[in-house]
Amino acid sequence: MLHNTSRWGLFFLLVLFVVIQLPITYAQPPGVTPRVVIVEPDVIIDFESDGFEIAPQDNQRMIVPFTANNTFINFGFDLNDDLIIDTPALFERYGEDGTDSFIVSRCGDQDIEAAWDVDCTPDGQGGDFFLRNPESVSLLSGHDLIIEYTGALPNSLSGQLWDVDFRGEDLSDAYLIEAFDTQGVLLREVAISKFDLPSSLDGLPFTFSLVTTNPIRRVRISSNNVGALGFDNFTPVRNLGRFNQISHIYLVPLGCERQGSVRSGNSDTQSAITINNQTDEPVKMIPIDSNGFRDLPIVLEPGRARIRPGFETDVWIVTSMDNRCLALVELTKISGFLYIL
Repeated sequence: MLHNTSRWGLFFLLVLFVVIQLPITYAQPPGVTPRVVIVEPDVIIDFESDGFEIAPQDNQRMIVPFTANNTFINFGFDLNDDLIIDTPALFERYGEDGTDSFIVSRCGDQDIEAAWDVDCTPDGQGGDFFLRNPESVSLLSGHDLIIEYTGALPNSLSGQLWDVDFRGEDLSDAYLIEAFDTQGVLLREVAISKFDLPSSLDGLPFTFSLVTTNPIRRVRISSNNVGALGFDNFTPVRNLGRFNQISHIYLVPLGCERQGSVRSGNSDTQSAITINNQTDEPVKMIPIDSNGFRDLPIVLEPGRARIRPGFETDVWIVTSMDNRCLALVELTKISGFLYIL
C-alpha cells in the first residue's frame, strides 16, 4: 500500500510528464494568427562545389544538376523568353580575374579602390564562388536566369542577389523574381526596387525569399536595370511547415509579449535585417532604439522585401497596419532574414 506522500509524488510526476509533452508557444495578442518558428534550411547551394560535389574551376559551366534530397536543380539562362534554359550559368570566383560580374568601390563604411567581385560581408558569406551569366548574356537584353526543378517540387525558396545597384535616378524595379508551376502559370513574384534597399549594397547580398501554395517548377529572375548577375547561397527547398507563420533565420525571436520592455543594444558589429512580406496585406517594420522607443515605421507592401543595415543586438518589431505585433526580433552578427507568410 502506498502512503499519501507517495501518492502525491506519483501525481506530481504524472503532471510533470504531461506538461513536458505540451508544445511551447509564444503568446500573441488577440486576432494575430502568425507565430514565430525557427526554420533551418535543408540544403544551401553555395556553389563551392558542382553537381558532382567537386570543387569547381573559375568560369566552369553548370551542366550537372544540383540535388537537394529528392529535388534536382538546374541553373541557366533563357535567351528567347520561353522559360527554358538555353545556355548554362557559370561558376565565378570572388575577386578580380578578368571575367567578372560586379564592381565594388565601397566596403562597409570604407571607400576602396574600385575592384571586381569583392565580398564585403564581415563574415565572408560569399565563400569562394558564386553564379554569374556568360559574357554573351545580359539581363538588360532579356536574358533571364532560370532555376529549373525536377523530381520532388518545392513550394518555397530563398537566395542572394549580390551588389544590387541602380542606374542613376531610375526608380524602377532592379529585379523581379517569379515562380511558375508545371503549366507555366505564375504563382508568386517578388520585386526589388530602389526603395527596398539601403543607400548602398556594394559588395553585399540582398536575400530574397518566395513562398507559394502550389509546387514550383521554374523560377525566373529578370532585371530591367542590371546587366550582369551575381547570385549565391540558394536554398532550393525550405521546410516551412504549415502556412500563416512568421519564420526567421539568423535572428533571435523575443516574443511579442516583450514589446515595450526591450531595447536595442550598443554593439559596433555591423549586421542587417531583410524582411519579406509574403502576405496579402501591408505590414510595418519598425526599429526599436536604445531607449526602447519605436522609430519611424517603414510600410512594407504585399510581395515586397526590404533590407536595412544595422548592428548586432538591434531590435525590430513588425506589426499589422493597426499596430498588432506580428514579430519582435533581435539581430545577430550574421545578416538575418524574417519573412511573413
